[in-house]
Amino acid sequence: MISQNRTSSVRRIEYRIGGVLGLLCASALTFLLANTQAEEAFRSLSVPVIVASSSPERTDPQMVMTPAAADTTQPTLPGGKLPQYQLTPRLNTVDTDEQIESSKVRFLLALPKEPILIEAAITIDGEPFRQKREQRVQEALKAVLQPPSERELPAETEVVRVDPADDSETADEEKPLRAEREVEAAESRSPNAYQSASSAIEKLRRYMTSIGREPSLAEVRWFFVHRVDGPTLLLLRDSFQAFRADQTPLFHILDRNRDGTISSAEIAQSVESFLDCDLNRNEVVDYLELNEVANDPRLKRDPPVGSSPLLYLIPDEANAGEIYSELLAAYVSSPVADASLPRKFDPNSNGMWELEELNHLRTMPADIQLNIQFDSTSPENSAVTISETSLSAIEAQNISARIVNSSIVISREDCEIWFSANQLQVSDQISIGAVNDGYPMLPVLDPNDDGRFTLRELRGLAESLKQFDRNQDGQILRDELRPTIRVAFGMGPFAHQALAGIRSVNSSAKPLVSGPEWFVRMDRNKDGDLTRNEFPGTDEQFDRLNADGDEFISTEEALVFDRKTAPNPPQTDTPKVIEVDDKKPGKQAASADN
Repeated sequence: MISQNRTSSVRRIEYRIGGVLGLLCASALTFLLANTQAEEAFRSLSVPVIVASSSPERTDPQMVMTPAAADTTQPTLPGGKLPQYQLTPRLNTVDTDEQIESSKVRFLLALPKEPILIEAAITIDGEPFRQKREQRVQEALKAVLQPPSERELPAETEVVRVDPADDSETADEEKPLRAEREVEAAESRSPNAYQSASSAIEKLRRYMTSIGREPSLAEVRWFFVHRVDGPTLLLLRDSFQAFRADQTPLFHILDRNRDGTISSAEIAQSVESFLDCDLNRNEVVDYLELNEVANDPRLKRDPPVGSSPLLYLIPDEANAGEIYSELLAAYVSSPVADASLPRKFDPNSNGMWELEELNHLRTMPADIQLNIQFDSTSPENSAVTISETSLSAIEAQNISARIVNSSIVISREDCEIWFSANQLQVSDQISIGAVNDGYPMLPVLDPNDDGRFTLRELRGLAESLKQFDRNQDGQILRDELRPTIRVAFGMGPFAHQALAGIRSVNSSAKPLVSGPEWFVRMDRNKDGDLTRNEFPGTDEQFDRLNADGDEFISTEEALVFDRKTAPNPPQTDTPKVIEVDDKKPGKQAASADN
């Protein structure tokens, strides 16, 4: 009886323990599921910053980044060392204490339909980007205020003096040479001999000597902006953006008569237009060939495309009226008295920015929030990230966001926005630029993004072009193209390099030709197909290998042929090429049919 009671008690305890464990497991499972759902709901979108060494390997001819060597970079000074950037008094300003402590840069991006507000939090080595300049300013001020006795002076050249009493034979021979060296050393120490300052500290020291007193921290900041490196934030010139907007090679190629419209007849001739650009006659047309033919000076050129600035920093009260008018002009061709920006950016719609509205622009939620993280010690950790909040808001508006190569791409109804950053060397300057890219058709027509068009891909070109005909009238006008706006951030004055040429392509997307050894050897342009020009056999052999009759011998057809013939010796009726004389293209050395 006692044993039975004990057994029942043990069972009840086991049941209770099991119940508790079950609840714990269920709670843990619920917690894991909740965390998984949260991660899915608040995922981030991030791409690495484009990093290039001073001597990059240009193995891919389609890559348009042309990094400058580190020792050739010039600071952006008011003298115009880098004329691609704006150095107006409005932008060539000294950072305030509030700006130095903040990593955020806010600007309006003028999209085709309306502007949007962008906020970029930019850091260098985990600190607000302006802190890098401030550290240099503080170190320079500390160095020039040091007493001369505490400064680290460079070792002087040893001067050998001539002893007049030394009349030995050896001394007599060396006296003229030694005397000459002593005179040269004395001249180099003369106060009349001017030598240019070799460092920022030396420049600042001379500045302090000229003003006859110790400079303040504000003066040193001013000195670095106007006499040493230029402003910490560089903005691309509007003229640079206008130049890029007119670079529309694909439109020029398809518009054979250059009348500004791709007609239905020109759409039907699109493959022929592309093949005319195959300059090396390898049956593959790449971006550089398209660009070269489109810019042929012998061909008629379309009139330049008018463009207005795309990027506007949030102004202060002094220049708010000027910036408002410039931005409004991008949307109103003939300004009228009651014209104004959308109420979102001008709440009272009075056609101007008042102080309260400017403060609202500085604090209102941005349409897109970006984090630009530059790492000078480990560049592989540098990244561009769109915030979770922005990503959720974008998706809620049925706007897609994706990664293409090293860019974050926002696809809107009126345009695409590509965000990227590059880091070519360590710097305390940040550059920002935006261009209306002249290649809006390429991302659609080249879906695998490898920078080239094969004959197989060109077969669907005419059909693909029809999607640009928005009004379905059988022709394509410039206005029907959805523009691509590229925004680039650079560590140092390098944003213009990322925006200067065509977009970079994904070299890894190029297919690695596989298949039988003979197939790989014949596929000279490495497009994964053999055309009749590449195949050195007879027409009959080509037709037998081209099982589907599409005028290409594909990798799959070559593999099927090898599988059929591998177990047994080649039959007399099997068109198997045995050997090809590479020195004589098009001539068959031997085949099973011969």
